[in-house]
Amino acid sequence: MRSAQYHSYGDPDVLSVNTIALPTPAPGEVLVRVVASGVSNGELRLRQGRMRLLTGRRFPKGVGGDFAGTIAVLGDGVTGLKADDAVWGLLPRNVSLRAQTATAADYVVVPATSISHMPKRLTFAEAAALPVVGQTAMIAVQDTTHVRERESVLVRGATGGVGLAALQFAVAAGGTVTALIGRTGDDVARELGASHVLRHRDTLLARLPKFDVIIDTVGTELLALRRHLNKNGRMAAVTVEPPLRGMLAVAVSRVHGNRRIRFSARNPDTAVLTRLAGEVQAGHLKPVIADTYPLEHIANAHRDAERGTGAAGKRIIALTDDAATVPMPE
Repeated sequence: MRSAQYHSYGDPDVLSVNTIALPTPAPGEVLVRVVASGVSNGELRLRQGRMRLLTGRRFPKGVGGDFAGTIAVLGDGVTGLKADDAVWGLLPRNVSLRAQTATAADYVVVPATSISHMPKRLTFAEAAALPVVGQTAMIAVQDTTHVRERESVLVRGATGGVGLAALQFAVAAGGTVTALIGRTGDDVARELGASHVLRHRDTLLARLPKFDVIIDTVGTELLALRRHLNKNGRMAAVTVEPPLRGMLAVAVSRVHGNRRIRFSARNPDTAVLTRLAGEVQAGHLKPVIADTYPLEHIANAHRDAERGTGAAGKRIIALTDDAATVPMPE
């Protein structure tokens, strides 16, 4: 089978598409025929070597975290699924950190507890755009900060994958959302319900008003951003940059004052993905796709994602011609 891999850390040019052996699922695992795979910011950082203390220097390494496809083979002991079921999911964090092949491949082996049935009415490409960003945003908005009706919410990085999903969840919860965006995406942010849209390059953090809730997808200047929380305000950071300084900011916020920063992350499971599918079916979340690439052009997908140019949304790798089909119509 084909698998996108890299043999050293570096820019997107280190990526290549190699032919490797088809994996076999162990008990409790499933082999998924991948139809579409998403490109996430996390895998960009892994490929760049910014997490090398965790990922180590054993190569090759695979890329890709979330996916949509069909069940090819069930490992022993797996129940509730059958061959050819349309599923979506993502690799657990402890697997993706060191995997020699990941979801940008024709097939991937995943724990049965890391997938669920796809939401109805979505194409495979649309479904692949949501597991990583959707569950991250859902947990940040609903579980970490508990956004409530009429609360003021700032989403920083609102036209990235997680930011677009967080914006939608905050609007669905009844919040009044200010979207802080990069170079593009004004129209998309407003279409998804943002009441106010600010460009990062034209907006000094020090001049921002105060908010009840801040969802930060950038991870820098957390303590400076925290000053813009109202009393008893809540802030969720879905990433921290640089990691040590960011986690220190989270720790400091627990000790000083009543405006708390929480690092919002967890390993998703079938229950979270099933809940996310329910949110999609309820109309609270829809996929936003910036572009779709064949597997052979994965380096271009990574390059475009790093530059942050072009349309807002998630970049998708299409493994088969079925990426645009809807396997589960209403």
